[in-house]
Amino acid sequence: MGREIKKTIIQACRELVPTSGLYNLTVDEIAARAGISKRTLYRYFRSKEEIIETTILDFINEMAGKIREGFLMEEEPAYILNYFLKNAMVASQTFLTPRVLSDMRTYYPHLWKKLEKYREERIRENIDLLVKKSGQVFPGELNPQIVIAVIIASINAVATPEYIIGNNLTFDETINQLVKVISKILL
Repeated sequence: MGREIKKTIIQACRELVPTSGLYNLTVDEIAARAGISKRTLYRYFRSKEEIIETTILDFINEMAGKIREGFLMEEEPAYILNYFLKNAMVASQTFLTPRVLSDMRTYYPHLWKKLEKYREERIRENIDLLVKKSGQVFPGELNPQIVIAVIIASINAVATPEYIIGNNLTFDETINQLVKVISKILL
């Protein structure tokens, strides 16, 4: 039962964060959304910060599971890359919105660092897996750190709602073009 209440609290926080942000979110809102009293909430979490951290780490773990699913598919590397980028874009639209990321960077820098570290580790792992799955050897003349930095910068610059809308593109068109560009570099 305790585990279920904790999951309910995390789910409530996940539902509220995209609209409230992290900084303006209150424990009262989380408790109300979860359908419990504030007192009950505090039996499971010591503070709002602990709820936020648990929620973000839960979200990150969920995304990691989806990414692993993509690599278990017996598909072409370009399809897997497309799957990965679409999941990343969905995450940015549904939970890790610009407001949430801004709040995280400003008010929860320790979580921002965890997210950045996690993202870079996953991108490194995924690039390595894509290269292995394609049967290619990573081009010796390319420095992997630079390639990863270029890919991260490309994703951050292009796979955003602002860029897509501002350039009159569609989500699918943007992801497909990113897949083509990254595939040319890696595969």
